Amino acid sequence: MVDSPSTLREKEWEQVLESALRATALVVTDTNGTIVWANQAYSELTGYTLNEAIGSQIDVLKSGRQDASFYEKMWESIRNGEKWSGMLINRRKDGSEYYEEMEIRPVIDASDDITHFVAAKRNITERKVLQDQLQKSETQKKTIVNNLTELMAELKEITKALDHARSQMHAMLDATTEGMMLLSPTNEVLRINKSFERMFSVRETEVRNRPFIENAEHWNRVFKDDSVVQDILDESKCDTFDDRTFVQKWPVRRELQVYSAKVENAEDEHIGRLMVFRDVTREREVERLKSEFVSLVTHEFRTPLTSIKGYTEMMLDGDTGRLNNEQRDFLETVLRNANHLSELVEELLDVSRIEAGAIKLNIQEIDVVPVIEDIVDRMRPQLEKKNQKLSIETPRDVPKVSADVRRTAQIILNLLSNAHKYTPSGGHIVISVEPENEYLLVNVKDNGIGLSQEEQEKIFSKFFRAENPETIKEGGTGLGLWITRSLVEMQCGEISVDSNLGEGSTFGFTIPLC
Repeated sequence: MVDSPSTLREKEWEQVLESALRATALVVTDTNGTIVWANQAYSELTGYTLNEAIGSQIDVLKSGRQDASFYEKMWESIRNGEKWSGMLINRRKDGSEYYEEMEIRPVIDASDDITHFVAAKRNITERKVLQDQLQKSETQKKTIVNNLTELMAELKEITKALDHARSQMHAMLDATTEGMMLLSPTNEVLRINKSFERMFSVRETEVRNRPFIENAEHWNRVFKDDSVVQDILDESKCDTFDDRTFVQKWPVRRELQVYSAKVENAEDEHIGRLMVFRDVTREREVERLKSEFVSLVTHEFRTPLTSIKGYTEMMLDGDTGRLNNEQRDFLETVLRNANHLSELVEELLDVSRIEAGAIKLNIQEIDVVPVIEDIVDRMRPQLEKKNQKLSIETPRDVPKVSADVRRTAQIILNLLSNAHKYTPSGGHIVISVEPENEYLLVNVKDNGIGLSQEEQEKIFSKFFRAENPETIKEGGTGLGLWITRSLVEMQCGEISVDSNLGEGSTFGFTIPLC
């Protein structure tokens, strides 16, 4: 017998309902929450068998994750005949927790009394976990977006500040009168300023990021000496670069003082060398004029001074007749000041000659000990007048040195004169000599007034005078030690000072051994 269409539809609905019932946990309780019926899906959801479930309280599934007020509101709703639905976190028989959606409907009899409650439960743990993950992911996404937004804002501000700082730096570099060029370690021109462009008639766009040597023809036209270009390239690779003076012949003649500084980044990595070209044409011209003037004046002073000293000495020797004590005192004062003025003239002449490069040294093999002894003999009257003791300390065999006898004597005389002047009466001066590597070290040590650390740093500067009452009382030009240093360095030596204020000083200089 063939089923009718209506019969087929009824069977389909029965299958749908049966599937729905299998997927949904159903439980019926009395009004006190005692389970009176449950289906197999309930047992699978909770882990309790139907025999264990029927007769037990529905609150056996409580996990404690919802507070008492949650359940009070739920019971209040269903006991008032209302439908209740919501999400719970329950605990299975094995103690594991799960999320469920539950809908409770009251069962009402003909007298409108509530007799039972029917609850439909659905396990939504996987869905809930997925929702939580999605929510967490969304929260993280929002956090990341917010952080990125903040970082972008900060980056924008930093970029703006860097652009501003870069603009300021470029403005400052372009405002300087010195020409500046930044060379990379591979001698590419990284940057030049406006003064460099004006000084050498070149545009930054023409040389930037190009090897310096690429424009060798232009630089050879600029500089008087063709070797300047190679000197710049060689020195740009060195850690140190001594100040030099180059002559520029085009587009105008200039004397340029060139110096440089190593440039490193924040990680102390060498990124290049900054070359600075300073126009000293005017300064050098003034120095030349000054030297010429000093030389002229001092030469004009020498002739009358020679006459004054000569006639004064003749009068003191009695060539013009017998002198009384007062006359002798006056003439000795004249001679003393004439000698002082003569020393000043000689110092100024030495300064003029040194600056003009006019001092010619006669370097030869010499024994320095006889030179020292001769200077000591010349100074002995002054030393005895102040009752000062002087000692010479030398090893048995003193090696000979390569030096100019006259200028070496002048160096020793200057240092011994200073020790004599600034050491009190009864003081002690020691001149010592000792070999040191490839040099001979000569020290002049005293127990005089000494120098402060600040004074020691400036003592070899031109015209420097220590701020000390004893120094001021002795007088002087502040040129002696500058001349001494220049003469030492001209002989390829070095000069130094070691002193403590109130305890004395040691001035030492070196002379190359033969």
